[in-house]
Amino acid sequence: MKKIVLIGTILVLVFSIVYLVKKNETEKLDYQIQMNKLRKQNKELKTERKNELFISENFSNDENIDVNRIKNIVVKDGLSEKILLENKKIIDVLFNYNDFNTRQETINMYITDVLKDRMIKSNKSIDMHDIQIDSKLIGFDSYMSWEADNKFTTLNIVDSNAKIGNEATKLSTIVKLNYFNLNGVWKVSNISFFDIR
Repeated sequence: MKKIVLIGTILVLVFSIVYLVKKNETEKLDYQIQMNKLRKQNKELKTERKNELFISENFSNDENIDVNRIKNIVVKDGLSEKILLENKKIIDVLFNYNDFNTRQETINMYITDVLKDRMIKSNKSIDMHDIQIDSKLIGFDSYMSWEADNKFTTLNIVDSNAKIGNEATKLSTIVKLNYFNLNGVWKVSNISFFDIR
Protein backbone atom coordinates (compact mmCIF):
# COMPACT_ATOMS: atom_id res chain seq x y z
CA MET A 1 0.00 0.00 0.00
CA LYS A 2 2.86 2.36 0.86
CA LYS A 3 4.41 1.58 -2.53
CA ILE A 4 1.20 2.49 -4.34
CA VAL A 5 0.94 5.79 -2.44
CA LEU A 6 4.63 6.49 -3.06
CA ILE A 7 4.32 5.68 -6.80
CA GLY A 8 1.16 7.80 -7.00
CA THR A 9 2.91 10.70 -5.27
CA ILE A 10 5.93 10.41 -7.58
CA LEU A 11 3.66 10.35 -10.66
CA VAL A 12 1.78 13.41 -9.42
CA LEU A 13 5.11 15.23 -8.84
CA VAL A 14 6.48 14.21 -12.28
CA PHE A 15 3.31 15.32 -14.07
CA SER A 16 3.30 18.56 -12.06
CA ILE A 17 6.91 19.27 -13.02
CA VAL A 18 6.24 18.44 -16.71
CA TYR A 19 3.17 20.70 -16.63
CA LEU A 20 5.14 23.56 -15.04
CA VAL A 21 8.03 23.19 -17.51
CA LYS A 22 5.65 23.19 -20.52
CA LYS A 23 3.74 26.13 -19.08
CA ASN A 24 7.02 28.00 -18.53
CA GLU A 25 8.12 27.26 -22.13
CA THR A 26 4.76 28.44 -23.45
CA GLU A 27 5.02 31.62 -21.40
CA LYS A 28 8.57 32.21 -22.68
CA LEU A 29 7.38 31.74 -26.26
CA ASP A 30 4.44 34.10 -25.69
CA TYR A 31 6.85 36.57 -24.10
CA GLN A 32 9.22 36.37 -27.09
CA ILE A 33 6.34 36.85 -29.52
CA GLN A 34 5.11 39.83 -27.52
CA MET A 35 8.63 41.30 -27.38
CA ASN A 36 9.03 40.92 -31.15
CA LYS A 37 5.71 42.69 -31.69
CA LEU A 38 6.78 45.48 -29.36
CA ARG A 39 10.15 45.81 -31.10
CA LYS A 40 8.40 46.04 -34.46
CA GLN A 41 5.93 48.63 -33.14
CA ASN A 42 8.82 50.57 -31.59
CA LYS A 43 10.69 50.54 -34.91
CA GLU A 44 7.57 51.75 -36.74
CA LEU A 45 7.02 54.47 -34.15
CA LYS A 46 10.64 55.61 -34.45
CA THR A 47 10.23 55.82 -38.24
CA GLU A 48 7.00 57.79 -37.85
CA ARG A 49 8.68 60.04 -35.29
CA LYS A 50 11.61 60.69 -37.66
CA ASN A 51 9.14 61.58 -40.41
CA GLU A 52 7.26 63.88 -38.04
CA LEU A 53 10.52 65.53 -36.96
CA PHE A 54 11.53 65.94 -40.61
CA ILE A 55 8.21 67.59 -41.41
CA SER A 56 8.17 69.73 -38.27
CA GLU A 57 11.77 70.83 -38.82
CA ASN A 58 11.08 71.75 -42.42
CA PHE A 59 7.75 73.40 -41.75
CA SER A 60 8.43 75.02 -38.35
CA ASN A 61 8.73 78.43 -39.95
CA ASP A 62 8.33 79.85 -43.41
CA GLU A 63 12.07 80.41 -43.85
CA ASN A 64 12.85 76.68 -43.70
CA ILE A 65 10.29 75.50 -46.24
CA ASP A 66 12.09 74.03 -49.22
CA VAL A 67 9.15 73.39 -51.51
CA ASN A 68 11.29 71.94 -54.28
CA ARG A 69 12.89 69.45 -51.89
CA ILE A 70 9.48 68.33 -50.59
CA LYS A 71 8.09 68.05 -54.12
CA ASN A 72 11.16 66.05 -55.16
CA ILE A 73 10.63 63.56 -52.31
CA VAL A 74 6.94 63.17 -53.15
CA VAL A 75 7.66 62.83 -56.88
CA LYS A 76 10.39 60.25 -56.29
CA ASP A 77 8.10 58.18 -54.05
CA GLY A 78 5.38 58.27 -56.68
CA LEU A 79 7.84 57.53 -59.47
CA SER A 80 9.32 54.62 -57.55
CA GLU A 81 6.04 52.71 -57.64
CA LYS A 82 5.43 53.46 -61.32
CA ILE A 83 8.99 52.64 -62.28
CA LEU A 84 8.96 49.35 -60.39
CA LEU A 85 5.90 48.40 -62.45
CA GLU A 86 7.81 49.25 -65.63
CA ASN A 87 10.80 47.35 -64.23
CA LYS A 88 8.54 44.31 -63.86
CA LYS A 89 7.59 44.57 -67.55
CA ILE A 90 11.26 44.67 -68.58
CA ILE A 91 12.19 41.68 -66.40
CA ASP A 92 9.21 39.84 -67.88
CA VAL A 93 10.42 40.57 -71.43
CA LEU A 94 13.99 39.56 -70.57
CA PHE A 95 13.01 36.20 -69.06
CA ASN A 96 9.71 35.13 -70.70
CA TYR A 97 10.35 34.32 -74.34
CA ASN A 98 10.71 31.51 -76.84
CA ASP A 99 11.88 33.56 -79.79
CA PHE A 100 15.02 35.65 -79.45
CA ASN A 101 14.12 38.11 -82.23
CA THR A 102 10.69 38.84 -80.73
CA ARG A 103 12.33 39.38 -77.34
CA GLN A 104 14.80 41.83 -78.85
CA GLU A 105 12.08 43.75 -80.68
CA THR A 106 10.01 44.01 -77.50
CA ILE A 107 12.93 45.09 -75.30
CA ASN A 108 13.79 47.84 -77.81
CA MET A 109 10.74 49.80 -76.58
CA TYR A 110 12.30 50.12 -73.12
CA ILE A 111 15.97 50.85 -73.88
CA THR A 112 18.00 53.79 -75.15
CA ASP A 113 19.23 53.87 -78.75
CA VAL A 114 22.83 53.56 -77.55
CA LEU A 115 22.04 50.36 -75.66
CA LYS A 116 20.02 49.08 -78.62
CA ASP A 117 23.05 49.54 -80.90
CA ARG A 118 25.36 47.81 -78.41
CA MET A 119 22.96 44.86 -78.10
CA ILE A 120 22.66 44.52 -81.89
CA LYS A 121 26.46 44.50 -82.26
CA SER A 122 26.93 41.93 -79.50
CA ASN A 123 24.14 39.72 -80.89
CA LYS A 124 25.79 39.69 -84.34
CA SER A 125 28.77 37.89 -82.81
CA ILE A 126 26.47 35.14 -81.48
CA ASP A 127 24.07 33.46 -83.88
CA MET A 128 20.96 33.12 -81.72
CA HIS A 129 18.74 32.25 -84.69
CA ASP A 130 19.79 28.59 -84.89
CA ILE A 131 19.30 27.96 -81.17
CA GLN A 132 15.84 27.16 -79.80
CA ILE A 133 15.53 28.85 -76.39
CA ASP A 134 12.46 28.71 -74.20
CA SER A 135 12.75 30.86 -71.07
CA LYS A 136 10.17 31.23 -68.29
CA LEU A 137 10.27 33.65 -65.39
CA ILE A 138 9.63 31.94 -62.03
CA GLY A 139 9.86 35.00 -59.79
CA PHE A 140 11.99 37.99 -58.83
CA ASP A 141 12.63 40.66 -56.19
CA SER A 142 13.58 44.23 -57.11
CA TYR A 143 15.51 46.88 -55.20
CA MET A 144 15.74 50.47 -56.37
CA SER A 145 18.35 53.14 -55.72
CA TRP A 146 18.25 56.76 -56.93
CA GLU A 147 21.60 58.08 -58.19
CA ALA A 148 20.39 61.50 -59.30
CA ASP A 149 17.12 63.17 -60.27
CA ASN A 150 17.42 61.72 -63.75
CA LYS A 151 19.17 58.40 -62.97
CA PHE A 152 18.49 55.35 -60.86
CA THR A 153 19.36 51.67 -60.73
CA THR A 154 17.35 48.55 -59.98
CA LEU A 155 18.89 45.31 -58.80
CA ASN A 156 16.68 42.35 -59.59
CA ILE A 157 17.21 38.88 -58.15
CA VAL A 158 15.59 36.67 -60.77
CA ASP A 159 14.72 32.96 -60.80
CA SER A 160 13.92 31.46 -64.19
CA ASN A 161 13.84 28.23 -66.16
CA ALA A 162 15.67 28.09 -69.47
CA LYS A 163 15.35 25.28 -71.96
CA ILE A 164 17.99 25.28 -74.68
CA GLY A 165 17.28 22.50 -77.13
CA ASN A 166 16.38 19.56 -74.91
CA GLU A 167 18.40 20.76 -71.91
CA ALA A 168 16.42 22.46 -69.11
CA THR A 169 18.16 24.52 -66.43
CA LYS A 170 16.94 26.52 -63.45
CA LEU A 171 18.79 29.83 -63.27
CA SER A 172 19.28 32.40 -60.53
CA THR A 173 20.50 35.71 -61.87
CA ILE A 174 21.10 39.22 -60.62
CA VAL A 175 20.04 41.73 -63.25
CA LYS A 176 21.19 45.32 -62.85
CA LEU A 177 19.20 47.84 -64.87
CA ASN A 178 20.41 51.44 -65.13
CA TYR A 179 17.63 53.90 -65.97
CA PHE A 180 18.02 57.36 -67.45
CA ASN A 181 15.37 60.02 -67.99
CA LEU A 182 15.61 60.92 -71.65
CA ASN A 183 13.39 63.88 -72.57
CA GLY A 184 10.86 63.01 -69.88
CA VAL A 185 10.81 59.28 -70.70
CA TRP A 186 12.55 56.71 -68.50
CA LYS A 187 14.68 54.31 -70.58
CA VAL A 188 17.11 51.55 -69.62
CA SER A 189 20.62 52.72 -70.48
CA ASN A 190 22.49 49.57 -69.42
CA ILE A 191 21.69 45.94 -68.58
CA SER A 192 24.11 43.72 -66.63
CA PHE A 193 23.60 40.02 -65.85
CA PHE A 194 25.37 38.20 -63.00
CA ASP A 195 24.83 34.48 -62.42
CA ILE A 196 24.31 33.40 -58.83
CA ARG A 197 26.08 30.12 -58.21
